[in-house]
Amino acid sequence: MRQTDGPRGGLKTTLREGSKIVLEELKNFLAGRRNRGLYVKVLRMSRHGARCGELRDELQVNDKVLAEALSRLLDIRYLRREDSLYVVADPVVGEAITRLRA
Repeated sequence: MRQTDGPRGGLKTTLREGSKIVLEELKNFLAGRRNRGLYVKVLRMSRHGARCGELRDELQVNDKVLAEALSRLLDIRYLRREDSLYVVADPVVGEAITRLRA
């Protein structure tokens, strides 16, 4: 185990290493999706919180397609709902999303 620069260094290391694992899981999840690009865009937009209408308008998809993507991302706990916003459920997932290629 590497020595870190105190608590902040340990947190950065944990975030970096955890995001590598989540990134691989996310790649596996997306590998079989026909709307892979949609999922990636939904995740990226949700990093700072996004409403369903904002997602639909920005991504120019119909309600059914968006609802399916949101439902799957909620089911696997990559997103969560906070009132009317969809947000990335965990900082480690958020970090993995920044490393994800479209």
